[in-house]
Amino acid sequence: MKQKTTHPVSIRIKYTRYVIPILLVTFLSIGAIDTIFYFHSAKESSENEKTAYANTALTSLESYFAQFTSDSSIFFYKSTTQNNLINITQDDGQEFQKLLLNDAPYYPSLSVNYSDNVFFITDSGKLISTASYSSQPVSGFSQSYISEILKKGDDYHGLPYLFGSSDNSGKLYMCRNIYQWTGKTETTGKKSLGTLVVEPKAAVFDKIFSLNSNVYQFVLIDNNHHIFRNTTELSEQNIVELIKNKHLNTQTYKYTAVSFS
Repeated sequence: MKQKTTHPVSIRIKYTRYVIPILLVTFLSIGAIDTIFYFHSAKESSENEKTAYANTALTSLESYFAQFTSDSSIFFYKSTTQNNLINITQDDGQEFQKLLLNDAPYYPSLSVNYSDNVFFITDSGKLISTASYSSQPVSGFSQSYISEILKKGDDYHGLPYLFGSSDNSGKLYMCRNIYQWTGKTETTGKKSLGTLVVEPKAAVFDKIFSLNSNVYQFVLIDNNHHIFRNTTELSEQNIVELIKNKHLNTQTYKYTAVSFS
């Protein structure tokens, strides 16, 4: 009668066959979870940082616009300025230019620290500035250019608006229509006295968009793809492509675009 014999399996073989695979799978699973968690955390952190940088720049930009609104309202709707504008034809605008030169600089956004020039286009189409007073074009302002500014101003009824130079100078202007004050806030039916045009210094926007970061950069551009400020090293063609496709790969960097209005 034959007896069955058994072949004992050593502890080492059992460990190799069963324990190690289980440990390996567990280790890989933990590693995969950690990797997924890391990339998720990194992506979330990047998104939060990007939002923080954008909010900082937008807050600074809005603060500048608010300052311009406040300064221009106080200066142009006080009685001295209003009287000068109403009677501007009597002295050919010389008294109002004195106000621009001597009084306006006390208001931050109208001062030489923030603006290269302050213009005022009278209701009759003449242009007074902190540089000169003349019925002739000043600083490249052609008559058609002035007409374009005035037309856009009518659409905003006294609210401030941005106006970009149509040439390749990249100049950006802060504008608003000024009306004769009647004690009422609405502008409908009011007499227009002219249009304020302020040319901010380029350094104003450079400071707003300077966030001490090599990762996040800004471009100030209008809907017609006219670039006013560019803190990147990209060409105009690359910027347009980036805005259109939201992604751009160069030999040096990969760019992702996020737009804010």
